[in-house]
This record gives sequence, structure tokens and C-alpha cells, in this order.
Amino acid sequence: MTIATLMETEQQCCGMLRTSERNHRPETTVETTTPLDATMNARRIELGLSWDEIAAKAGVSTAFLREYRKGRKGARDLTRALLEDALKWKRGSLDALAAGGQPEPADEIPTIGELLVQHGVATEDELTDLEDHRDAKVMEVLAADDMTPQAAADFLKLYMLLRRKAFGRA
Repeated sequence: MTIATLMETEQQCCGMLRTSERNHRPETTVETTTPLDATMNARRIELGLSWDEIAAKAGVSTAFLREYRKGRKGARDLTRALLEDALKWKRGSLDALAAGGQPEPADEIPTIGELLVQHGVATEDELTDLEDHRDAKVMEVLAADDMTPQAAADFLKLYMLLRRKAFGRA
């Protein structure tokens, strides 16, 4: 009998045998919630979106998004703007949160499709997925003081045709 066998026998007799399974306890990691994480999570739930959907809308990975929310990674200006868009917050909301303030919901901009229907340029049935797009610049053009209803309809029709041509759906 070897010394190792004797020691194992002694440990078994005394109830002291330690197996890797008995000693192995899953590591419990307590994730602390940052104010940024809590606020972003509340907004995500309010919008009815998953973290995967938020990440996809912002063009970032879910791993990056998690690290950013937890305060372990920073984000460039463009990335913060894309995250704010995904969460439907006004620009500067993430900076406001970092400074201890609160985010502001973005003004709801109608989709191009909604504008086309509203101005009588297209019906719901005629819309494509290309019209499920929001463009603040289009809203600026439509809000011009000299924009007549006919000019708005003509502009929207041309914009729709241009998008369809540009994306190969004309």
C-alpha cells in the first residue's frame, strides 16, 4: 500500500475526504447595478425591447452594451448617440445620466410611411419596409414656413421614390 492510499483511507475513515465535487462551489458573482444600468433597463422594459434588440438598433454587441451599462467601458460620441436613439432618448441624455441627471425622451418623429399616408401620397398597403424610417431632416423641411400642403406631398413623393431607387426597390 502506498502512502497516498493510506492517507486516502485515513481521510475516508475520519470523514475528511474532500472531493473536487464536494469542494467546488459555483462562483457567485454579485453584479452591482449602476444608476446608468438601472435607468437604461427601466427604459428598455418601458419600450418592450430586449438587450439584444437595443444592441442591434445601436449597432453594438450585447457584450459591449453590458460592459457600458455596468460602467466598465466608455463609449464614443457616435456610439452614445446611437444608444440614445435606440432608447428613444434626446441627444445628451447619457451625458446627463453620467452627471447625475435624468434622460429626456426624444420627441417622437413619425416614420416616412406615416408622413406619406398623412399627406395622401400613399396608402398603408403601398408602403414598403423602406418607409419604416424616421428622418429628422425631413421633418425640418416639412416644417419650413413656405411649405404648402402640395409642396409637402410632392417632396415626400420624391423622397420616397429616391429612397426606393437608391435601395433598388423602384
